[in-house]
Amino acid sequence: MIRTLLCSLLAVGLLLPLYGGTTYSPGLETGANFNIEVRSWLETCPQYGLVPLELRIRNGDSRPHTWTLRAGNLYGGGLSTEAKLTVEAESSGRLMVYAPVTPQTDNAYYYGNLGITVEGPGVNRPQAGNLHTQGSAYRSSSTEFIAMGKKLSIKGWSGLRGKITGGSGSSSSSNELIGSEVDVKDAPDDWRGYTGLAHLWLDAGEWQGLDAKTKGAVLDWVSLGGRLYVLNAGSGGDSVKELFPMVSGAEHRPGKIRHGAGWLEALVWDGNTFPLDEVAKRVKNGGDLGAWGRLDDYDQKWSLKEKVGKLTLKSGLIFTFILTFGVLIGPVNLFWLAGGRRRHRLFWTTPAIALAGSALLVALMVLQDGTGGSGVRLVLATLIPEQKRMTILQEQVARTGVLMGSTFPVTEQVWMMPLDIDDERVPNFGTSNREGTFADNGESRWGDWFASRSVQGQLIQSVRPTRAAVEFKPAAGDGAPEVLSSLEVPLKKIFLVEEGPRYWVADDLGTGEKKVLRAATEQDFRSWVREKVEEDGGPIAEQVLGPAKGLAGRLYAEAADAEKLAVPTLSSINWKDDRLIILGTYVKKL
Repeated sequence: MIRTLLCSLLAVGLLLPLYGGTTYSPGLETGANFNIEVRSWLETCPQYGLVPLELRIRNGDSRPHTWTLRAGNLYGGGLSTEAKLTVEAESSGRLMVYAPVTPQTDNAYYYGNLGITVEGPGVNRPQAGNLHTQGSAYRSSSTEFIAMGKKLSIKGWSGLRGKITGGSGSSSSSNELIGSEVDVKDAPDDWRGYTGLAHLWLDAGEWQGLDAKTKGAVLDWVSLGGRLYVLNAGSGGDSVKELFPMVSGAEHRPGKIRHGAGWLEALVWDGNTFPLDEVAKRVKNGGDLGAWGRLDDYDQKWSLKEKVGKLTLKSGLIFTFILTFGVLIGPVNLFWLAGGRRRHRLFWTTPAIALAGSALLVALMVLQDGTGGSGVRLVLATLIPEQKRMTILQEQVARTGVLMGSTFPVTEQVWMMPLDIDDERVPNFGTSNREGTFADNGESRWGDWFASRSVQGQLIQSVRPTRAAVEFKPAAGDGAPEVLSSLEVPLKKIFLVEEGPRYWVADDLGTGEKKVLRAATEQDFRSWVREKVEEDGGPIAEQVLGPAKGLAGRLYAEAADAEKLAVPTLSSINWKDDRLIILGTYVKKL
């Protein structure tokens, strides 16, 4: 009795200091000596991305036990993940899980739901709860997902909601603020936890109070296309430089700094009166960096999809097979193989013909489409040397024949999502009859990421640490500038843009090799970008490239070996048109 009471007190002590998100618990058996909770940092479900969930378990038993958390679209297809947590006897354990949201990209109306279950000892009702979308979420009238720290939300969240809706309540004709208030003291220290956000709004004290790892995770997310706004009270001088000294090498504009594909912006306020008009303007007009609207555009004309081509069906061959099978299973079987007094043979001739027909059908599929598959992919790697980071954006389309297996290992922490490219066997996320199950457990992915005889696309994002950089040494006197690459892949061609702007180019730049640059024109540069990136890049690639195209201090290069930096997926796919484009800022050497 005393031990049980102590365990309960310890459990309360473990679970009380949690953040103010949303708490879920599975049903426990009467008298179970366990305490199980799942905490979501977000109060509502975003339209896409990954939701950070923390599983906390107090095991009051005298033996160790293992529990399984599953989260995602758990019923009817869609994205899901699972993870296991083992907790020693009379101990506590924690586990962070990044649960995928199944986006509905082709519906005018969106309603998201993230199901959460926990299975294991002492659990009699695994369903712990559901994280739902807030409001009506009509695509045409809703914002991208906005997260706001509690110091600001206390002062301005309700006012912002009223400003966005125009004071007309929640009718379908009004605008809708989609988002969540968050407690930054428990903000994720992994960039994946921010992938569902378009904007993050923080008070300067909240931002400065984050530890270095969490700040790094936020900056990683921004570099992929997010936007961080920090409200700084009573600041003089250049507030943005004071708040973000670690990214001082990036492009500056009044009040904001470009970081990778995203922006860091500082707004000055008095610390008391919430700047409602300024915030509302950015929320309404600044959602262009979010991915929700762009995910809907992959079913449009897209060069990568066109290169892969459509599946073909040899109708004559299939008709011949159906006709032959029908004759064999019917008249031949009934009147010859099992005719007259031999009817009992139907019990083995019918399944034998069916099995032979199935084998023949598989053989025909293999002859027509082969095994494995082929595909094309475009990889955009963005260098951020001041943070020693490289972001990866990978858009890919594959056409498959007969697959002998569709499970593949998870080699790094990524956000991977199937794309609706409006083709055969591609999941239609916008309908109630969602096709396909896309699952992972942190070590492997399985299900319908790649299906036999289908055309499918995937979007992959990752952030990697790297010391690689490209150094640019300006010209001295009448000489020409030089470039030195420490990238692990040789470059076919590299453009560098200097102030002016002035364009420089070099060919066949190897790792560790220094080369003299030659002058290029803006037309040379833009023609190369159009041919190598814009013609093949999808909507998210356009987001990464567009704002940075042609800016001074930037580099643009095509690597000779895309395999080196591409995120690997199914090994039986032969990537025939494999292109790696490297972007980012160069290091200027004086």
